[in-house]
Amino acid sequence: MKVLSYNIRAGGFSTYKNPREKIPERLPLLQETLKNINADFVALHDTFRWEKTFSEKDLQELFGYKHVLNISMEDDRVTHDVGIAMLTNLPVKNITVFRAFDRNYIKTETEFNDKPLDVFAVYLDDASEQKKVEEVKAVLSQVDLANSSVIAGDLNSLKLEKLPFNRALRSLLRGEALAMLQEAGFKDTITSCRPSFPTKISSLGLFGPLVRLDYVLYKGDLVVREAKILRDDYLNKVSDHFPVVAEFA
Repeated sequence: MKVLSYNIRAGGFSTYKNPREKIPERLPLLQETLKNINADFVALHDTFRWEKTFSEKDLQELFGYKHVLNISMEDDRVTHDVGIAMLTNLPVKNITVFRAFDRNYIKTETEFNDKPLDVFAVYLDDASEQKKVEEVKAVLSQVDLANSSVIAGDLNSLKLEKLPFNRALRSLLRGEALAMLQEAGFKDTITSCRPSFPTKISSLGLFGPLVRLDYVLYKGDLVVREAKILRDDYLNKVSDHFPVVAEFA
């Protein structure tokens, strides 16, 4: 089973400010990327304007997945057009949209190796560590301890031992939210700190990726076969984040 976590920056649109294009200009790049990765479960973050642009049927046809759900996070700090999405061809028993402090997230109940599996699509706040902590508390309240779980998300959080020296970044990205998830038993599928942000599409990406913000975490009866952050010249054009892919045996 292959899981993809991917922040797609403004839903593929060129800007957050009243984009002129009716269809995201980077949509073909995103379609090609998802086709090449061919994940069994996809969690997309920052699906800006998708709720107004695409129907469920549109997304099924665009990306070739049987089960899809795109929602607005309804966070008052950012535009309500910012959302998250899940896409999968795994058997779906139930999908829950739940309130995580100030944002909406998605919990998908499926199965893998004939055992229950819950997959969470999560996009933590990028401005306040305290908000991230409250969001993580809400996510953990949704975790069924009897089931294996996967969290696929842009966590906007760094590992505590790998914080940058910049004081402002240390305050913003203290790593507490990620530490809470790890203390709750979630493990990182990637043991290295290979950075996932920013790509060259971002003005911050002139010198290459600097920090790791994107994760696939897991707990329970799962074995990681392979996990990596995909980085190449093509993916530098698709989003300001690189995708994270984890394959479970």
